[in-house]
Amino acid sequence: MNMRGRDREKFYPEIVKRDGEFCRGCGKLSHETLEGFLCIDHRDNNNSNNDMSNLQLLCRACNYYKNPRNPRSIPERPQTPEMKKG
Repeated sequence: MNMRGRDREKFYPEIVKRDGEFCRGCGKLSHETLEGFLCIDHRDNNNSNNDMSNLQLLCRACNYYKNPRNPRSIPERPQTPEMKKG
């Protein structure tokens, strides 16, 4: 998520007041995470849509699971002459 610090300071307390300070994915409390905080996630993955109904708190693990940064791809294998023949 690419939310500026000023925006985070504005939205985080509002989300906590509305939902509570826990991960909406796994239920961890902020102090139970390795980082000691929760990420603000855009439900629709549109970082420009900061409507409160689009924001939720996720721990870093759940946020990564929902939005992998480097999806693993299967490397393309060079075709052998046999493969080209079919």
